[in-house]
Amino acid sequence: MSIKHIDAALDSRLPCNLKLVAIVFADCANSETGESWPSAQYVANRATMSRRQAIRNINELIKLGILVEVGKRRSPGGYTKVRMIVKKALEEFGSDTHDTGDTLSLVTPEAPGSDTHDTQVVSPVSPEPSNNRHKEPLSIDELFDAFWSAYPTKVGKKPARKAFEVALKKAPKSDLWKKEKFTDVSCFVASIVRGIFRRINLDRQWKDGFIPNPTTYLNQERWEDEIQQSDNNGKLVDSDQARKDDEARRANSVYLKNLEILDLMRARIGQREGNFMMPRKWDWQECTNYMIKHGMDVPALAH
Repeated sequence: MSIKHIDAALDSRLPCNLKLVAIVFADCANSETGESWPSAQYVANRATMSRRQAIRNINELIKLGILVEVGKRRSPGGYTKVRMIVKKALEEFGSDTHDTGDTLSLVTPEAPGSDTHDTQVVSPVSPEPSNNRHKEPLSIDELFDAFWSAYPTKVGKKPARKAFEVALKKAPKSDLWKKEKFTDVSCFVASIVRGIFRRINLDRQWKDGFIPNPTTYLNQERWEDEIQQSDNNGKLVDSDQARKDDEARRANSVYLKNLEILDLMRARIGQREGNFMMPRKWDWQECTNYMIKHGMDVPALAH
């Protein structure tokens, strides 16, 4: 349990379901690292929702940069994803400016009689609160404040502000905009902010203190850089390659485990028949058919 993460989740202005899921992760988190690995079913049970809803809310928190996937942990049922709950990202949602989805929006005080759990912005042109609510576009100053509060190296704010304006003007022509098919600059800035939180927690160079100045980050469009992680020898590797290597190691581990299970099945059959040479070349299906036919327990394969 991490009290500081729980407090940050409770103080955030996240929608109710997202807040509940964030609190569950905080309750299970390591107080030092923020790492947490509850299963989707556990989250669903604690937050009183269906497993599908839990998965959907977890994915939404990942999009917001509040949860960051950092690996997998072996559990009795197989593997459970390990996610880091980012306290700084939660604290961003405790301020007036926060991200309620793929875009950044500003929360204004609720009008009398309105639903206090509704964190969407009432349109300023609406004479009274209604169901026709929408998010009020943020100014460049508000978008820059969101970027500046997230960026870990706070130097050269004025040149960074100018570089930010230039980046917003060039945004529709950027590769990120085209890839994600954004509709406005708020979506673009939200994506950059999420990327900053991911780099803070995952990028080996950033963890080692090699963080570009914010002006450089914006001018060179460094959000396009691959997040680099290190292998067991401390050597930097591409994050996609690291993920592929991890999957290959896991698949090989499962394969070796299943070979052991198959050898065990052959040994049991050989012991029953009094002839250990008979089933030595049988595959899993042949061993399974024999064991079912003779009422023997069939061990489950690893996954």
